[in-house]
Amino acid sequence: MSGKSKKVKGTKQTLEYVETEFKLHTKRLKCKNERQKELIDQIDSKPIIFSAGFAGTGKTTIALYAALRAIERGEYQKLVLVKSVQPIRNQDLGFMPGPEGSKISPFMESFRIILDDLLGEEQRQLAEKEGIIIYKSPTFFRGITIKDAIVIVDEAQQFDDYLLTTIVSRLGETSKMIFLGDDLQTDVQRRESAFKKWLEIFQDDEKIGSVRFLPEDCVRNPIITYVLNKVTMYNESCLQNIKEKN
Repeated sequence: MSGKSKKVKGTKQTLEYVETEFKLHTKRLKCKNERQKELIDQIDSKPIIFSAGFAGTGKTTIALYAALRAIERGEYQKLVLVKSVQPIRNQDLGFMPGPEGSKISPFMESFRIILDDLLGEEQRQLAEKEGIIIYKSPTFFRGITIKDAIVIVDEAQQFDDYLLTTIVSRLGETSKMIFLGDDLQTDVQRRESAFKKWLEIFQDDEKIGSVRFLPEDCVRNPIITYVLNKVTMYNESCLQNIKEKN
């Protein structure tokens, strides 16, 4: 940072100000499977992206990485991070004391852990201070327009049609929105969760991105793939039995 001055137009006054040269520098990552590469390609080329994946597939890390790189390239001015907060049913935090930031801060810790890996804690904190990284709750989305930003909405499986519509309708000019979700980790009744439906609606769409990770795309402990495959097979079997009874 360097102190500078400039003349105020129409007067003889000069204004002292500090010019910041802060720019993001993101740690480089290598994709670990084809779905991760596909997600980056979709984020780079589509204005809205829906991506579903089981725990451990790296979808949030890849989305954050792609978003930070886009900001580095000057394509967007800020990164807006959105996540479902408790209580899930009505997304209501109004009764809690303090401003929005203090209310939602505990729910954003998973974002910060990944950001610290990609940026380092010091750079992440500075990016927050400079307003480059912003955290939002769906509760505070109504009535705003998001411009010149790339938005990541995590845990989108918690939202019904109304909330997904509210969020996506906030997208302003020169902005991008990424929805991430996990069908197995929904806290709302499955018939209320609209994320899976929206993902299927825009599958293979020319304008909207859609990427679904598979259990074998898990990049954590291999036992997770085994467990998720078993659960998926069980759910599909139950669904088939219901269809046959009807």
